[in-house]
Amino acid sequence: MRIALVGDLGSGKTSFARGFLRAAGWTGRVPSPTFTILNEYLTDPPVFHADLYRIADHEELEDLALSEQAAEGIVLIEWADRFSTILDSCSVTVHLALLNPEINEHRRIQILFNEDTL
Repeated sequence: MRIALVGDLGSGKTSFARGFLRAAGWTGRVPSPTFTILNEYLTDPPVFHADLYRIADHEELEDLALSEQAAEGIVLIEWADRFSTILDSCSVTVHLALLNPEINEHRRIQILFNEDTL
């Protein structure tokens, strides 16, 4: 299963992923995958946390093998909206918005389900 995390910088995509992983039973550190691009967490099922912000093209995207990871477990994909093919293939899209950026609080979360991929 693929879960798209969509929102502006600082909207809470990584924080959402951290909360998701805590709920999945992960007790270790959950760093942002901005530089590593993809982190794997050995939960049951395994959770893969990807960040597409620095991915430049579809060839780099293919190298991540997100389809294979989705077959094994759950893939949380930050910046999924950078590639329409990825966004369209996600079972769930979580839109996050920071409503008051001056004081970094009050977020809006909208969760959309793609019945075609569930």
